[in-house]
Amino acid sequence: MHAGPEELSIVAVGIAAATFCLVCLLWWLFPRFPFVVVGCGLFVAVVSLLLSYGLDTPFRERFGRVGNAHIGCFIEAFRHVAYAMVFLRVLGTLFFEETRTFFSLSGTWGWWFARGVFVLVVASILCKTTQYHVMTGPNELLSSYVKHNESSNRSQNATAAGDNAQSLQHRQIKQGSSSGYQREYVTPYLFYLPQSLLHFLLWAAPLAFIPISAAARDWSETEAIITELTTDLLDGAAVLKKKDAFLHFCCRTRQILAKYLEIPLWMMSVLAFEILIGFSTLSDTAKTFHVFELTVISLSGLMFILGALQYQRLYLEFTKHCVVDCPEWIVASNPWTVMVSAARDSVAIGIAAAFGTSVFSWVISRIV
Repeated sequence: MHAGPEELSIVAVGIAAATFCLVCLLWWLFPRFPFVVVGCGLFVAVVSLLLSYGLDTPFRERFGRVGNAHIGCFIEAFRHVAYAMVFLRVLGTLFFEETRTFFSLSGTWGWWFARGVFVLVVASILCKTTQYHVMTGPNELLSSYVKHNESSNRSQNATAAGDNAQSLQHRQIKQGSSSGYQREYVTPYLFYLPQSLLHFLLWAAPLAFIPISAAARDWSETEAIITELTTDLLDGAAVLKKKDAFLHFCCRTRQILAKYLEIPLWMMSVLAFEILIGFSTLSDTAKTFHVFELTVISLSGLMFILGALQYQRLYLEFTKHCVVDCPEWIVASNPWTVMVSAARDSVAIGIAAAFGTSVFSWVISRIV
């Protein structure tokens, strides 16, 4: 006796709902207990991976085997660890206040707009991911398995009768008339579903939405500050007052540029891992989603360029209206110096992360 499509859908929706409730609880806990959130997320993800890869199925053979070793589960677990580290660094340190505001249901209309878009995207991810793990994923796995077997049979000069019998069997499996389809193809994907949802909803979605929302807010606030300072310059305010205001703005710009540059650098280290070894554990559809996800998360890094342009605009206005024989504090505050100063620590962290990830991935790829 085996479950029909309706029963499988109900099971999948139940798993997705339970995972979503867990993610909501972890989101609520995050501003208070970030390490508890990361620990619970990693624990559930690892259990999900062990269950899905623990079955002797085509799923394990397709995604678990990397080279000559069954280390797919280990690679996927490391992916979660890498995202958890980025999560703690970006949301737990660089954007901690913004994260607390985002999940505290307070703030300006801009934050509410970001939350609305966030909810829509989360709902879409829930539906698409659940549908993929119940129908699309198992069918894609079955198709690739059939093609592989047919290619092997042709290379071994299989008989026509054997080929016809095997083709009939696979057609029956694909139509859902055999319980083997559920056991061999659907069940591993159902076990795999919680870790997929955790990846997208707990790691990727907040890493994309919170920095982008913060970037929009910082850009708007910077424009307001520039307008105010430019007005003071035109009003002929005292040089000392201009100097103090400009130096404060310079310090603020350094901090903003530094934290937004670090995000794409972290994503580069994750991409290095995926290209070298991580993509071997993903289907073609999952690869596309991961590349899109890394791109969206990195978009907040554009604030480094936009912030530098904003600063340059005020710097030119300041040097034009505040002529004091170019003292040292003006020269030291030129846009290039500010950009280099902001990028120095972030680039060092990014290069170290990318180098360490690349070396780790290369060593694993050589071993297998």
